[in-house]
Amino acid sequence: MTKKKNIFIISILVPIFVFVLINYLDSAKAACDDIFQGYAYNSSSGECEFRSVRVTSQRGCFNPFPYETMEECLEDNPYYGDLSDEVRDMRLRLEGRILLQVEEDGQAYYINPDDLSLHFLGRPADAFEIMRGEGVGISNEDILKIPASLDYLRGEDSDGDGLPDDFERAFGTDPYNPDTDGDGYTDKEEIKHGYDPLGPGKLPLDENFAQAQAGRILLQVERNGEAWYVNPENNHRYFLGRPADAFEIMRNLGLGISNQDFNKLD
Repeated sequence: MTKKKNIFIISILVPIFVFVLINYLDSAKAACDDIFQGYAYNSSSGECEFRSVRVTSQRGCFNPFPYETMEECLEDNPYYGDLSDEVRDMRLRLEGRILLQVEEDGQAYYINPDDLSLHFLGRPADAFEIMRGEGVGISNEDILKIPASLDYLRGEDSDGDGLPDDFERAFGTDPYNPDTDGDGYTDKEEIKHGYDPLGPGKLPLDENFAQAQAGRILLQVERNGEAWYVNPENNHRYFLGRPADAFEIMRNLGLGISNQDFNKLD
């Protein structure tokens, strides 16, 4: 009877012992003693900093730094310089907008959405150069994802399709052929309704991508550096064309601002 009892006890204790041993080995295997490096955002200095630390833990290894590269850190935590909280918040509300001082002489300003810098646009030629200087490059493939506005277009229209020659060259259509792909619809009709004027099917429009570009000046680096402004109101791109044309578009898309509110921007 005693022998059977011992066997019974052993049959219970052995599985428990095995279970405890396995968990101990897993715990020992998961223990960590290693050096990790990465980038973290310092809210006091407003900068992304490279850091290195040794992690010692019985619960396994983990990287305490949220970013592997400086670029990733800066993308999530853009640096806005020495702006006060009030100025920063006001510029964030109006980022990417063209502002018109309606209580003065209608002076135009632009707030770059990437760094919140404020730029006086001045005369047409000056405004055009500033806008181009604040622009970012975009590929031909990506720019087709953003709807093109057909409003406020000016300039010579050689084929009479309602699209200026410069606009057509920037878009890629033939300025001397009203129906570039020969499908029976004019280039303007196709662009207006979201169809591809260069071939069959629709344009590869991407609403989320267009929204992410709101307020930016985009430069077609794979063509001749043509400039487009993505209006935050509708996420459509507007062709800036020549200086006078671009200035007219800026005026038409500008948001009026009072002197009281404008003073909060600086």
